[in-house]
Amino acid sequence: MRLYRKLQLDAPGRTFPPAVVLMTSFLEQVIGSLRDATGIAYEVPAVTGFVAVREIVKKPVHKVGVVYRGVFADVVARQTQLAAVEKLTIVGAPVADEPSLNAIDDALYGLVHDQQVDALWVLNDNLLLGGDALTQVWLPRLKDKPVPVVVGVSNLVNPDVHFGTLAMLPDHERLGSQAANLIFELGDNDWKIEDASVELPLSVRTVVDVAQLRHDFGLQPGALKKVDLALE
Repeated sequence: MRLYRKLQLDAPGRTFPPAVVLMTSFLEQVIGSLRDATGIAYEVPAVTGFVAVREIVKKPVHKVGVVYRGVFADVVARQTQLAAVEKLTIVGAPVADEPSLNAIDDALYGLVHDQQVDALWVLNDNLLLGGDALTQVWLPRLKDKPVPVVVGVSNLVNPDVHFGTLAMLPDHERLGSQAANLIFELGDNDWKIEDASVELPLSVRTVVDVAQLRHDFGLQPGALKKVDLALE
């Protein structure tokens, strides 16, 4: 998407075909930078994951912590409003746009130890998880004091690593069908985008780390019947 945006900026007088954008992080925040584009958000509303965790773990979940960079402040604010409807509180720990490992660790420590959050929400933000951050900050800190971790991609739920507890993400087959419908609608509209809004995924999947759940938090009766994929 960044490459396509650069192409459009480099050719301001050129006409481009409509674009349907999929599987891009935080599409709602960046779709406006493209001409003639629409698409489907990849992030499932985070509150859906918080509610799912609350329904499957024995440990009560009332307060959810999140480490975030300033560019995601609007995302956190929106989910905070939605969480309040479910009687959940989101506690944010902002860090710099290019945070050091120490800054991420300090923010995480503050949430887990000082704020005593019941769960963590991890954004799809490579700058917070990339490099050595996962192995040198997140995993040691959560081993020190485990809390359920809600993530937005399935590969962060790994029974060999025990980082993400629950991933809530779009059903990829249904996402393809939803995208096909968008394209058919475009064709029926003479390939003109009149509404550049971003749709939410119509179908989602939940993936959980069962061993982590059982060992650290306990499972509610019948909890595994509420998830799509249980990894052990």
